[in-house]
Amino acid sequence: MCYLEIDEQAKRYADLSGLQPCLYTPIAALNEAAIIKYIGRITQVLSPGTPNKALLVEIDNLPEINYRLPIWQLEESCILHHQKQLWVHVDYRLYRRAYTKAFPNENISGKVIDHVMNRVLARLTGR
Repeated sequence: MCYLEIDEQAKRYADLSGLQPCLYTPIAALNEAAIIKYIGRITQVLSPGTPNKALLVEIDNLPEINYRLPIWQLEESCILHHQKQLWVHVDYRLYRRAYTKAFPNENISGKVIDHVMNRVLARLTGR
């Protein structure tokens, strides 16, 4: 299994990295159309706007995990391929509020909830 598709630029980087497909982790998307094409289904708008600011995205085709790799022995690694993910706009700052709305039963005290990709880099790359 794999993600819906991998855009050509991301595929070039992934191929050069030597990483196995189970370690490919999407961290940015240009817009909602890219999320739908490359990541998964938008199941809920958590913070509406133009464009929407926070989205709950469900991934149906998660990659097959190679459990021989040491990273998968870490409890925290499960977040890399969580079936439901919070995706937020680069300028959105209310991560904790959106995360709590997306995952109301999860205790996030003591956790850092933030963008995976640095905002400056995201803006520079047009994400």
